[in-house]
Amino acid sequence: MPSWNELLSEFERQQSEFLKNNLQRYLNEISRLRNGKNVIFYASAFLQKPEVPPSNIQITYEDINGFMATLYGMDWDKGLVLILHTSGGLPNAAETIMEYLMEKFNVIEVIVPTFAMSAGTMISLGANLIIMGRQSQLGPIDPQM
Repeated sequence: MPSWNELLSEFERQQSEFLKNNLQRYLNEISRLRNGKNVIFYASAFLQKPEVPPSNIQITYEDINGFMATLYGMDWDKGLVLILHTSGGLPNAAETIMEYLMEKFNVIEVIVPTFAMSAGTMISLGANLIIMGRQSQLGPIDPQM
């Protein structure tokens, strides 16, 4: 009989494989449901990995490079759906990211499945449409000094 840790490891491996194998299919379905818009999924593991330093799981200036690389080759006329799950980050980084997205896309929709706190709230408020569920939360904008 496997140990508890072996069972947890196997479960995590299966979850990871399931997500990796199905994520693109789910993003394509969201695009279809949102009239063919481009879809980007930006999420951090702040709930799953509380031991990770905040600077590794928050919105930072380095994220603009990730957005630029992800947007390369997209049809900007189709608009953008940004699925956002974050504890926040640097306000100036959020502003820079949103300004960049607004330069590229005429229509930006943000889907907040659970949390878009602080800098995530700033990004959400820059969108043309925010889609939230009953459990979704935006947070206060609370820049830290």
